[in-house]
Amino acid sequence: MSSLGRIATLIDALVSQPAHEQPRDRARTLAHLAMEYAYAGLPLDGLSAVKEALSLANAHGLTFERAEALASAAMCHHMRVDHMMSIACVFDAYQGFAALNEYGRMGHQLITLAAACRDLQAHDLAEAAVRGCLTIAEQINDKLLEARSHNVLGLTLTDSQRFDEAEREFVLSRDCLITHGELIHVPKVTANIGVLFQRRAEAALSAGDKAGSERLLKQAIDHIREGLQAALSDDNKFEIADKTGSIGQYYFLLNDFATARILVTQSLEMGLDLKHARLIVDGQLWLGQIESGAKQFLLAETHLRAAIDRARQAGLRSLQQAAHEKLSLCYLAMERNEDAAAQAALSVDLRMSFNQANVEAQRELRMMWHEHLSHHPMMRGKDKNV
Repeated sequence: MSSLGRIATLIDALVSQPAHEQPRDRARTLAHLAMEYAYAGLPLDGLSAVKEALSLANAHGLTFERAEALASAAMCHHMRVDHMMSIACVFDAYQGFAALNEYGRMGHQLITLAAACRDLQAHDLAEAAVRGCLTIAEQINDKLLEARSHNVLGLTLTDSQRFDEAEREFVLSRDCLITHGELIHVPKVTANIGVLFQRRAEAALSAGDKAGSERLLKQAIDHIREGLQAALSDDNKFEIADKTGSIGQYYFLLNDFATARILVTQSLEMGLDLKHARLIVDGQLWLGQIESGAKQFLLAETHLRAAIDRARQAGLRSLQQAAHEKLSLCYLAMERNEDAAAQAALSVDLRMSFNQANVEAQRELRMMWHEHLSHHPMMRGKDKNV
């Protein structure tokens, strides 16, 4: 069944679960629906379902269902790139599951936490959390948790440029998902293998190996295409848009501007249909870079200014900063030096602002880690150097 098909099935199920007669069943269905919305790239719809699920759980004293709703909320906020809200929900869900000795579900929360740690550049915490999850997964034989753990560990190792180790983790994750029929998650893992090859391409280019860099980029495209095919089979609109855009970005890095333009435009159009802010800003940002590369600077300016405006409205500060930086380079190429300097200053200010915000968020995260994770039987001793 496709991603949207699963959502439709869950919505139909709610019709036969009136809140006054079946609050427990309805709360569970709503939490499941919220998670499906998150995976489909519709986190705001997911948060609406979470709101009703939490209301039911709190009104009827449903501890397990409350924790499930909070777990779904954490994933929705993660998809919205609201890391601190995601982390807050993770710890609340974690505590709820811990009270019930639901170790598998506690592990899944640690995986969501690890992803947020990566985004906040707390890579030591990410690796500690995910290795603890692997221990849990092996002991309780939770294959989805095992696969998710290998995937996030691969990402963390990629961040540290431990590329061979990362590739092994991604392959373990992908094979585990396919073996156990968890196909909805395969596009993310195969795309992450593509990101790994793109990072290898960067390293090769930095070392002066242009031919090697191009070869690695083409391999990256092959891996992303594999993820795209899985997304098409699952009819996951968000993943289709995301993977199409990624392929377009890699063609841009290969200086194939025509192919890149077509694919990124398709991704942007899908993002607009989904009303997904990050996909929209990503599309506008990359179209700006593509048109700059093709010397179409007026078109590039239009796309980059649209990216800045949309990113500002959505609170996507890192993407807004990148758009200011690219617009500065565009203006330099147009010999509009004063405009270039103004955009460069905005880029620097934003970078300093969100770097400081990351420092503060890491401080809060580390305090929460010490407070909560010392109670996790598989994590004791893993945070002693944090």
